[in-house]
Amino acid sequence: MYNNDQAKGLTFWAPNINVFRDPRWGRGQETSGEDPFVAAKYSVAYVRGIQGDSFKGGRIKVNDTHLQTSACCKHFTAYDLDNWNGTTRYIFNAIVNKQDMADTYQPPFQSCVEEGSASGIMCAYNQVNGVPSCADYNLLSNTARQQWGFQGYITSDCDAVAIIHDEQGYAKVPEDAVADVLKAGMDIDCGGYLKTYTNSAVEQKKVSVSEIDRALHNLFSIRMRLGLFDGNPNKLPFGNISADQVCTKKHQSLALEAARNGIVLLKNSGRLLPLPKTKTMSLAVIGPNANATQALFGNYEGLPCKFVSPLQALQGYVNSTMYHQVTHVEISFKARYYFSIANQIST
Repeated sequence: MYNNDQAKGLTFWAPNINVFRDPRWGRGQETSGEDPFVAAKYSVAYVRGIQGDSFKGGRIKVNDTHLQTSACCKHFTAYDLDNWNGTTRYIFNAIVNKQDMADTYQPPFQSCVEEGSASGIMCAYNQVNGVPSCADYNLLSNTARQQWGFQGYITSDCDAVAIIHDEQGYAKVPEDAVADVLKAGMDIDCGGYLKTYTNSAVEQKKVSVSEIDRALHNLFSIRMRLGLFDGNPNKLPFGNISADQVCTKKHQSLALEAARNGIVLLKNSGRLLPLPKTKTMSLAVIGPNANATQALFGNYEGLPCKFVSPLQALQGYVNSTMYHQVTHVEISFKARYYFSIANQIST
């Protein structure tokens, strides 16, 4: 699988399918929005696409089919707070009643597992009703594995196991944190806690070897489905995806179609949009982000095929497009001043 040497391996910790209800949460731009139904449909399409299934599903059967890549639905669950009044996502305790859990927070993950056949789940930092997500047997084992039939590996978010002891104080000692997550059904720690404290947890009889064996089974079964032990990767089904298959015209056209279909215009006062190309004499573009291509990256970014800033796009649409960069805009007399400049430029 060609990844331009940006990523290592074939397990991708995506998609982010949390329901985005609080705009103060910094991860909102990664999600599909506030609607659980939309998030559920999005999760299924995303997982099927990157794991190599057909759009309608059915090509990949749980546990018996070669995977193109491994998808991991995150962050499980009720995780949508960043830093509010001194409460961070690392120590946040989400109080969620059964109805809200069933109607709002769980549908995307349930669909991800049952319809998408995701091979990975990531448990979140936060607690849900007083129990850390990665230490919640009811969430990981009872719900995901037994009720939904999940067959794959469950990973922690990075350092989530350490946080159970170090920041939340839920576990009294590090070995208790290790025991809590392994007994709950988590399989792999994105961090160093299991590596550092699992041996001592076994010696203290807080963790059994069978629980470690189960975690290894879940992890290595996915690695086997990815073909990592099947010899020369060039001879495997997805072993010859190279650089010339990245950024093709077909792929860029599909990305443009997805962007167009994914944009929602919330307000169009005076029906100014779309701008008539033949009648628009000039445009004024104001602000530091109009031509800031770095701002287009977002977070967890890869290298784009090309950069097209809003300014560049508008300049290609209307020949007479003037740009005025403003480094700091204050909503005061300065704002009125800059708007007067815009009016002068555009007339």
